[in-house]
Amino acid sequence: MVQYRLSEGCSAVEMECAALAACAQKRGASFGQFFFTADSLANVTEHDERNWGIPSHSRALHLALDLICKI
Repeated sequence: MVQYRLSEGCSAVEMECAALAACAQKRGASFGQFFFTADSLANVTEHDERNWGIPSHSRALHLALDLICKI
């Protein structure tokens, strides 16, 4: 499956959102998720924490709040 997804051009997988989306679909609930990434383990041999995205946390929070206010 990994090779199949790589051949499709995927470079990362987000499993928690997929699980929540599946639960919401099963229950007939509305669901949406705002993705914010500060780290990647796609290539563990070249992992770079990049300060865990701390400088952009505030901006990401404001974007998420703007999205929620428009719903």
